[in-house]
Amino acid sequence: MRPINLVHVVACTYYYTRSIWKFFAFQHFTNSFLVNSCS
Repeated sequence: MRPINLVHVVACTYYYTRSIWKFFAFQHFTNSFLVNSCS
């Protein structure tokens, strides 16, 4: 594996991990908003 490939893999992993965390944070915020609105 060439170093450039390793950098690419790390960059993609970081990007996807950040996207997943943003998705979960948004979902958590939405759920909290709905619970507060409906209760």
